[in-house]
Amino acid sequence: MSENKVLVRPTSVRIVVQEDDFSYRGTIVIPEKVQRRPTTGKVVAIGEKVGTTVYYTEIEEVKNGNLTELQAVEKSRFEPTFKLGDHVVYGLYSGTVINFKGQPALRILSEEEVLGWVLTDAELEGVGT
Repeated sequence: MSENKVLVRPTSVRIVVQEDDFSYRGTIVIPEKVQRRPTTGKVVAIGEKVGTTVYYTEIEEVKNGNLTELQAVEKSRFEPTFKLGDHVVYGLYSGTVINFKGQPALRILSEEEVLGWVLTDAELEGVGT
């Protein structure tokens, strides 16, 4: 099966998450309206302003004629909060659900509505206990 295309581009501070697909096992048929929606998904699109500006001080050498002196310089850089492909957890009623024919459900969330990341076993090895 080919990769699903995202048909929504989020505004500056929003992300688009493709809901995880849960298959129900057993012989009991549960009406779609009663089934619980997933609260995890994969980030498939990110707005351009999702992240944080980090401010830091860097020591630089400044040449003044024949003299070299050290000077503290204030700098900043933008660090995105999410990457494409991150698995995230969000509240059951968070965001807006969008369904396109033949595609998995997409959910548009603001950065604040994401509760955390789902870590794989490989990522857990690097995390201290």
